[in-house]
Order: sequence, then C-alpha cells, then structure tokens
Amino acid sequence: MPGNPNDERELVSLETAREFLIGFWQERYRELRAATEFEKTVINEASELEAYLVEQDTRTFCILVVSFMEDALRRRFIQSWSIKGKLAENGYFGGNGPLSTFSQQLLVAKGIKWVTDEM
Repeated sequence: MPGNPNDERELVSLETAREFLIGFWQERYRELRAATEFEKTVINEASELEAYLVEQDTRTFCILVVSFMEDALRRRFIQSWSIKGKLAENGYFGGNGPLSTFSQQLLVAKGIKWVTDEM
C-alpha cells in the first residue's frame, strides 16, 4: 500500500544499515591496507638487518635481533591499537606502563597470538 509509514521506516532502516556496512568495510579495508604497509616495512627492515648480521658475532646478533623485535612489537601495538600521540604512547610504554618492557610486550603478543610457541 503506497504511503505506508512502515515501508518508509524499512527503507530508512535499510539505507542506514547500508551506510553502516559501507563505512565499516571501508574502515576495515583501510586497516588491512595499513597492516600490509606495516608488514612490508618490517620485512624490508628485517632483510636489511639480516645482511648486516651475517658478519657479526653471536652476542651482537642476539642484541640486534631482540632490539628489532622489540621495536617491531611496539610499532605493531601502536598501529593495531590506534595509540595516538606521545602521551598515549607513554601511558602504554612508559616507566609504569603495561607494555614498558620487552618481556611484557612479548607476553601480550603471545596472548593475542601475534607470537607462536615456536618463536
């Protein structure tokens, strides 16, 4: 029946749902794209580090690899959790922050399955 208020509400609801879904998937695409760029950056840096490490002693190798992992984890947390600004970063990674040490970062990363038991 034309002019039925229920039809208009259904159209509005469908349009609202459509807009929500489009917005959601656009944001998800941007997040995935950012993750892909992040992963490319980490892979490139790892390749450069690998070439340098081949010529180093074992101690230097271990220190640089752990430093690289710590930096990569920190950037991953910042990117994945949308931590913005130095104040927010300090809240997470500062002296008393929940991710202030490599050990804490590694435990959280393992808990959310970024790091496997084999690693």
